[in-house]
Amino acid sequence: MILFATRAYLQSPLTFDKQAIMDILLSADAGMAGNSTSIGDALGLALKNIKNEKDKKNKVIILLTDGEHNDGALSMAEAIDLAQKEGIKIYTIGVGADESFFGGLIKFARSGLDEASLREIADKTKGTYFR
Repeated sequence: MILFATRAYLQSPLTFDKQAIMDILLSADAGMAGNSTSIGDALGLALKNIKNEKDKKNKVIILLTDGEHNDGALSMAEAIDLAQKEGIKIYTIGVGADESFFGGLIKFARSGLDEASLREIADKTKGTYFR
């Protein structure tokens, strides 16, 4: 699990420990990683962490975001290119204002939702976009 905003942070390596993931989600606060959004960096970090997994097929990234990329060293185009080269699908989930997940524990305060970018990421990596 990678939490990201201005910067991207690995919060948990790949795991089947659902309780650990839930604990991380419950302890996360909006803005704890900054006030801008670096989707490219988050995808780059995710790609780096799953690249060396033994199962060479069936690798996917699930990206939960509003799709607004406005910071970071790695552009979304570069991240998409890296995912394509590795054959890693990216499933995008678009969230915007007035939405919450996990029983209201996670709330999104931004007003924008860049569905076009999220569809592009999913389409170019053979993933799927969900709203």
